[in-house]
Amino acid sequence: KATESKIRAACRQLQDQGKALVRSAIATLAGVSVRTVASYMHILTEVSQPST
Repeated sequence: KATESKIRAACRQLQDQGKALVRSAIATLAGVSVRTVASYMHILTEVSQPST
């Protein structure tokens, strides 16, 4: 769950900066590997959906 939280936070940070949700950027911000980000792709899908 901690890793998931870090990835979510990294996604939000990139979105706030108006940047694309690129795996390598997320991995760097979250302090995890690109492979780890790839295994949490559901978060990227979730985060990229417009909130209602």
